[in-house]
Amino acid sequence: ADVAARVTEVLGGLHPDSPRSRAFWAVVGSLVADAAAQPSHWNYKVTYFHDALRQRGRFANPEFMRPSMNTYYHIPMGSPSC
Repeated sequence: ADVAARVTEVLGGLHPDSPRSRAFWAVVGSLVADAAAQPSHWNYKVTYFHDALRQRGRFANPEFMRPSMNTYYHIPMGSPSC
């Protein structure tokens, strides 16, 4: 199914500023943020991390990076991290 059509169906009849609509988009935002951040999670050696991002040409946009630079765990594409 088309994702946009499904989201429209789920939100049908909800006022954009309603608490249910805001709650829905808060959950969507948290899931997207989790997916964006996981590949660069747990990288505390900043110099190494920055150098690796530059080598991959991803210094300005490290979100959703594949393969993951997370050395502690690897999550299959499309899976939640927790």
